[in-house]
Amino acid sequence: MPKASHGVVWGGVAAFTSTLIQIGGPPYFAFVLPQRLEKLIFVGTTIWFFGLVNVMKVAPYFALGQFSTESLLTSALMIPVAVVSNIVGIWLVRRTPEALFYKITNVLVLLIGIELTRQGLMDLFRQ
Repeated sequence: MPKASHGVVWGGVAAFTSTLIQIGGPPYFAFVLPQRLEKLIFVGTTIWFFGLVNVMKVAPYFALGQFSTESLLTSALMIPVAVVSNIVGIWLVRRTPEALFYKITNVLVLLIGIELTRQGLMDLFRQ
């Protein structure tokens, strides 16, 4: 059974990295994936976590001048794509057997980790 203190640490790291460099997924998945939650609970928890993290970012991002009319217009234009993507995602999650769902999730997390490492090394050697 996971310890709440571990959840606070990993959740804090995920929120911090999500805010700072937009990659909160790896620390989040490090804590949540080993729990082998039922797939709909896993997806729902992930949505709520990152949704709340994103809501907490709005005021500081406004204060830092990160929003522009152009970026907000672009976001508004992407709403139909977001809605369709979510509908397709819900359909896929509901139809994917749980064992396959976790295999796919683990492979995607591995690929994301490899890509983030590659990007970090490229930036390190470019300097």
